[in-house]
Amino acid sequence: NNNGLIENCFVSGTIYIGDYGTNIGALCGRSQGVILRCSSDAMIQTGEFTWGLGGLVGNHAGGEISRSSALGAVTCLYSCFDVGGIAGLSQAPVQQCYSKCTFYVVGQAIGGLVGHQVGSIISNSYSRSSIWGGTYAGGLVGYCDSGAVIERCYSASSLDFTVLKGGLIAGGDAAVSDSFFDWQMSGTYQSAGGYPLDTYSMYFQYAYWNWDFEGPWDGNEDVWKIRESFAYPRLWYESWTPGDVVAGEQVTLQDFSLCASAWQTVLDDWHYIEICDFNSDHTVDLLDILVIAENWLR
Repeated sequence: NNNGLIENCFVSGTIYIGDYGTNIGALCGRSQGVILRCSSDAMIQTGEFTWGLGGLVGNHAGGEISRSSALGAVTCLYSCFDVGGIAGLSQAPVQQCYSKCTFYVVGQAIGGLVGHQVGSIISNSYSRSSIWGGTYAGGLVGYCDSGAVIERCYSASSLDFTVLKGGLIAGGDAAVSDSFFDWQMSGTYQSAGGYPLDTYSMYFQYAYWNWDFEGPWDGNEDVWKIRESFAYPRLWYESWTPGDVVAGEQVTLQDFSLCASAWQTVLDDWHYIEICDFNSDHTVDLLDILVIAENWLR
């Protein structure tokens, strides 16, 4: 249990829980305090009849979760309820968080970021998760009770072998604004809130009205950043891997091919690509290609 402050923590490993588990999370089972700048990359597997299962927190009962993330995998193959990446059950604010979890679940209220949202707010957050199975399976949130608020969020999650699924939210009654989901990735236009967009449209800043991206000073704190035409938005505090020009999950042949197309170009050339000029010497040359090689598949 957390009733105070958990800050700047990272947890990884494998967690096995038997039947009839309640409030299970890699970082914290139940939290009524503040969780700030924490992340998990854990494998969690439970038995039958589990309630409140999260990649980071099982039951977010109070306080706040901010600038935190969840990776890894969650497996529960019989009668699991309220399963999510950041929190299985969330009753308090979640902001500037993201989840890239894989879920294998037979149960109800499964969400890429939050499984079950109760009378709270989720803002400036996203999910790029994979969900296999479940009823009320949502790319961002599985089920929202009345009073829930979701604003400036997106989902690019895949939903397979699910029942009553939603690209952003599977079911419930949330007040949703300025939020979007990739219908091609989720395989559905259906959602209990949010707007469907195709994958390529989600690679451009113009699609996200009322969002605050990096750029000229406008009196607001920068929240999001994007490499347009290449990838989905990321939160401002996420780092780019050197050499990852297309903002994927690692440095691959796609990055090499793009920068190779700008080989030996200089600043004034029409096909010069600035993001491939890693040392900012206004030339794409061997030194830049070496950056890709040094970070290959990272």
